[in-house]
Amino acid sequence: MPYNPERVISKMDVWLRTPTPPTSPDTALPWLSQTPHNPREATSQKDLIKGQISNHQGSSPTSMLAAVDQLAKGTMVVMHEVTILRIEVSALRKANEELSK
Repeated sequence: MPYNPERVISKMDVWLRTPTPPTSPDTALPWLSQTPHNPREATSQKDLIKGQISNHQGSSPTSMLAAVDQLAKGTMVVMHEVTILRIEVSALRKANEELSK
């Protein structure tokens, strides 16, 4: 088949559409219940739980309980990390004091 760009272009099925703009943190999708890993995720988790509590009208509280469990799990992870970091900082301060002498 001979090279013919016009023929190739005429056979293409092209649909033009407006691209979806990227989401910013302010317009992000609603948070799904999962363990938060940073302050923004924890805030979103809190907002999700508060919204579910506000909208709760005689339905099963299972989703709210699952969201609370995920938030508690994230909180425990942060607490453990803070404990480890405090121990490490203490050890580094002692080592720094020893080296300063």
